Amino acid sequence: MNQPSTVAIAPLLVSLPDAARALGVGRSTIYELMRAKKLESVAVGRRRMIPEAAIRDYVDRLRASQKAAPVTTHDVDFDYED
Repeated sequence: MNQPSTVAIAPLLVSLPDAARALGVGRSTIYELMRAKKLESVAVGRRRMIPEAAIRDYVDRLRASQKAAPVTTHDVDFDYED
């Protein structure tokens, strides 16, 4: 008896809410990033989707820009008092 094989295929396009979850931001931030041309999106019919590669590219650009401008203690708020 041959059973059909199941192959896990990672999605190439993700919804805006899924992209927001992947980046740990809100949906409005995703719209802002798209509007600013910082996060690529494509139209699929009437739906807007984010290529998985675009999410990785965005994170890579963030990491590269933060390596170029290291964070100093002046950039971090250490005041945790209420």
